[in-house]
Amino acid sequence: MTIVLIASMAVSFGTQDWIAGAVILALVVLNVTVGFTQEWKAEKTVAALASVGSPTAVVVRDGNTKTLAVEEVVP
Repeated sequence: MTIVLIASMAVSFGTQDWIAGAVILALVVLNVTVGFTQEWKAEKTVAALASVGSPTAVVVRDGNTKTLAVEEVVP
């Protein structure tokens, strides 16, 4: 979509339609800014979730209750 907007901006500037070209340029800048911001926030969220730690499970082994890492639990 951004490539199509850049191509239409080039056509607008090529035909000396400065207002349409400027509006399309503003849309491209807005689109890139919003996309970058969303991607940055998503990466921060994933990093925060990863830093929480590995999940654990409470299991009963040999009659005793233990807390184990999820990787050690066999379904």
